[in-house]
Amino acid sequence: MKNDSKTEERIKDFLAIEKMAIFGMSRDTTKFGNRVYKNMTAKGYKLFPIHPVQEEIEGIKCFKSIDDLPEKVEGAVMVIPPPKTEKALIDVARAGIKMVWMQPGAESEEGIKYCEENGISLIYEDCVMVRSASANPFG
Repeated sequence: MKNDSKTEERIKDFLAIEKMAIFGMSRDTTKFGNRVYKNMTAKGYKLFPIHPVQEEIEGIKCFKSIDDLPEKVEGAVMVIPPPKTEKALIDVARAGIKMVWMQPGAESEEGIKYCEENGISLIYEDCVMVRSASANPFG
């Protein structure tokens, strides 16, 4: 993804979202899904973990799907392998979520193309934790 003014605008818009889903929350505290969750919530963001198996991780309630969320979210962070990202994007689009951040390693050509074809604002090849370090709209 080239770093231009449109990319910077998408990043700014994404980081202005207060509530988002996160795909890839892990019980392993060294995994990026767990680290992204903790990093972003410490900055004031409200993240809802989507996990198809776990009901709870470290005392944090997880949701089986985007349809199970108790509140509407405007964005989603993907910290899952590309094939899972591609499947999750279908649910994201159906739920009307228009902003997605694919952490490095979650992106694929198919996923990128899907977002483009479905009007989803996409950020990839960039780390949400690094970018949110200087942007804290809630604190």
